[in-house]
Amino acid sequence: MRKLRSILTAGLALTLSLGLTACGNNATEQPEDAEVEAKDKVLGPAVWVAQDDDSNLFLIGTVPYMQDNAEWETLAISSATNEANTFFFEYDPSDNAAMASTMLTQDLGFYSDGTTLADLLQPEDADKLRLVSEKTGIPFGRWINFKPWLAAMVLGADAAEQAGLNGDDLFIKDMTRQARIDRKTISYLTTPEARVRALADIPEDIQLRFLNRTVNRYDGLGAKMVATADNWQDGQLAPLLSDSVTLHTQMPSREYKEFLRARNKEWLEILDNFMQGQGDGVVFVSMPYLLSEEVNLQLMLIDRKYNVKRYYGAE
Repeated sequence: MRKLRSILTAGLALTLSLGLTACGNNATEQPEDAEVEAKDKVLGPAVWVAQDDDSNLFLIGTVPYMQDNAEWETLAISSATNEANTFFFEYDPSDNAAMASTMLTQDLGFYSDGTTLADLLQPEDADKLRLVSEKTGIPFGRWINFKPWLAAMVLGADAAEQAGLNGDDLFIKDMTRQARIDRKTISYLTTPEARVRALADIPEDIQLRFLNRTVNRYDGLGAKMVATADNWQDGQLAPLLSDSVTLHTQMPSREYKEFLRARNKEWLEILDNFMQGQGDGVVFVSMPYLLSEEVNLQLMLIDRKYNVKRYYGAE
C-alpha cells in the first residue's frame, strides 16, 4: 500500500505538464546568426525573457521528473533568479499542498458508486491493463477502482519510478526554498484543487483513450521520460519538440491544445498586470506552456507588445 500512496502522490506531478507539441515557425524561435548559434550550444534549461521599458519577466520551463543528480545551476537561471524580486510558480510544491491534492484525488479519482474500471474497458483493453499491472506491483484488483485518468497518471508515475527518475519536484522545491531564503515575493498560478480537477473533469471517453494509449506505450515510457529529462537539462528544444514523452501523445491534441490556451490566457492576465508595474519577475511553468504551437505564453506576451527573446544570462 505504501508503494501505491507514493506513486499516487508522484502522479500528481504529471498534471497536464508533460505535453510538448511541435512549435513550428513562431516567435519563440531564434534568428540564425553566429552569436545565437554559439549560445545555443550552452547546456542548461531554456530561459526566455519578456521585456518592456522598466520590467523583465523571465520564463523558465520545467519537467516533473528528473534524475537525482540533475544539474540546473546555469548562468541564465542564476542571473534570472538573482534579478527577479517576484517569483511566479505554476503550483505550490509544499507538503501541505501535496497533501491537499492527494486528498482531493482520493475523492475524485476513485469510483464510489459501484462502477469499476473493468465496466468501461473493452475486454482486450482490460487484458492489456491486467498484464501491465503485473509489472507495477499494484494488484489488478486495485486498478479497477481507479477512474481512467488516475489509472493513466499512476502508470506514468510508476514508469518514471522504475526508470530511476525522481518525481519529488526537485527543481521547483529548490527554487522555492531559495526564493524564501532571499525574501522574494512568491505567487502560485494554480491551486491544488485546479491541478487535480484539470484531469478529473476530462470527459470519460477521452480519459479512456488516455489510459489505453498509456497502457499500450507503458514498456517504453520510462526510457523516453529519461530522454525528456536529459533534453530539458541540456536545453535541447528540438528533441523535446519532436520526440517527447507527453500527455499530448496520449490525449486528443485538439482538447489538449485548448486546455493549454485557456490556462495561458488565465495566467497572461496575472503576468501582464505585473509587467504594468516596475521590477523583474521569474515564472516557472511546465514546458508545454512555453512550447505549444500557436498558444505558447511567449506569443501571447508578444501580442501584448512585449519584446520576447531567449535569455542566456547577464551580459
